Amino acid sequence: MSTFPTKVLLATDGSGDAKLAATTAASLAKSTGSELRVVHVWRPVPFVHFDALIRQEMRREAQEILDAQVKKIEGLGATVTEVHLREGDEPEEIVVLAAEIGVVGLAAVGSRGRGV
Repeated sequence: MSTFPTKVLLATDGSGDAKLAATTAASLAKSTGSELRVVHVWRPVPFVHFDALIRQEMRREAQEILDAQVKKIEGLGATVTEVHLREGDEPEEIVVLAAEIGVVGLAAVGSRGRGV
């Protein structure tokens, strides 16, 4: 029986610290045969009059961050099993997703790279 996790969840915001976490998670998943799932959580700026076009643009930018991170991970030779784009509070959404996935053996995150 392996002591390594069978599911790794990488939470990324595209920051330098998150890129280091991504490299580490990719290496671990690749060397242990673990499933690697990647999540990016975006939070819209709380405007009183939040324009739908601004919201759509923010979501598009969040998707670009996620896609770029997945591309880099795959460039390292790791396979990404699932990709998740979530909206809301980062810590809460990461925990909710981990519960939905079930038995996540390791959650990898960088430090709070965006300064929040």
